[in-house]
Amino acid sequence: MGKLRVDEITALLPKLDELRPLLDLVIAASVPDPEREWTGSGELGTVGQRLVRAAAVEAGVPELAERVREHLAAIYGNVGRAIRALERGDEAEACAALLGAADREEEWRRLERAEAYSLAAYRLARGLKDRRPAALALRRAARVALEIGNFEAARWRYEEAFEIGRDAGDDVAAAAAAIGAGNVALYRGLWERARAWYGRALERIGADGPPRAEHWQIYQNLSVTDRRLGDLEASRTWIEKAEAVASTLRDPEAVTDIRHGHARLFMASGDPARAEEAYRAALAAATRPVAVVATLVNLGECLLVQGRTLEAAECARKAEQTAIVSGVVFKLPEVYRLLGAVAEARGLQDAFVFYERALDLVSERGLSEFERAQTLEAYAKWGLQAGDRESAVARLAEAETIYRRAGMEQELRGVLDTLAGVEE
Repeated sequence: MGKLRVDEITALLPKLDELRPLLDLVIAASVPDPEREWTGSGELGTVGQRLVRAAAVEAGVPELAERVREHLAAIYGNVGRAIRALERGDEAEACAALLGAADREEEWRRLERAEAYSLAAYRLARGLKDRRPAALALRRAARVALEIGNFEAARWRYEEAFEIGRDAGDDVAAAAAAIGAGNVALYRGLWERARAWYGRALERIGADGPPRAEHWQIYQNLSVTDRRLGDLEASRTWIEKAEAVASTLRDPEAVTDIRHGHARLFMASGDPARAEEAYRAALAAATRPVAVVATLVNLGECLLVQGRTLEAAECARKAEQTAIVSGVVFKLPEVYRLLGAVAEARGLQDAFVFYERALDLVSERGLSEFERAQTLEAYAKWGLQAGDRESAVARLAEAETIYRRAGMEQELRGVLDTLAGVEE
């Protein structure tokens, strides 16, 4: 009986949105090739080399089809609800229905469709006397744009939503938009701008009011900006404030995020051992697969800094398995960047296979240009070490173009510094 690999299926099928859930099923139903697992080639294996269990895929199709049917029924139901609301002149209800469709699409990682529904809701809400639905629709559209990597669209949407919320006297909505605008600036490496937006958010809800999720989010983000600006003491103060607020809310996601914040602060302080403790604590608190994968990758990077390459590889493989089994395949590129770094640290000459697979996944999954640029940059740095200067420079140039187009100042400086070092 012949072997059928995941790569053969992805190469065969067209890259269509409606097939992505089926490809997720193919990957989830796949298994490592036992003939490769304990060989050198198995050590460099990626999801593409896993064996497809055709019978398991076929058996899972009816359940998947039912899930797709339910999803489509929910989308159509929301659209039908919007049409009925429009007929009776209730634009606010129609807007809410369209945002319900957007939420459904976002859950399925159909981000372009989620954005389209959110913008449709915004166009409808613009004419309402009550501006709050328009602000909500803009925030949803901005959130998706940020995830896609369209930072300029995310920026103006959050900023417009802030102004609407502020003018309407809705301080909580204005604060949420200001946090979003700060996050966009944070992604772009604009630390002072991010700090200013988080400050505006705090002004809206007040530092002395009843504890809200927005409080710990603001404090956590201020900790990030101050750490990036080099003020580690101020960063520590903010993260402690975030922890104090989160402890009263009993939010497990807050616990995970804040422990991440502690870990990054320890890393910035040159204390990877304490960072490792914080990452392991974050992992223990993580409940969502996305958070588990992200934490395992960060823990692996921390272990790699300490020279513990085998343990770092183990973390990466656990992250890979979690992503595969839990259907969060979109997290795999960062897993493979870590495995590429581990392979490079161990002197494996074929480390490039991880970067190539990460780039394939970015393309197959329609992931953001930012994800592609990060992979290109890591791939280029490996190429420089391997002596492949020409290809490395080409990858750095492409990453530079993406970062420049997105306005990502920190990443752009990093690539330009690397290119300058190559030219010297």
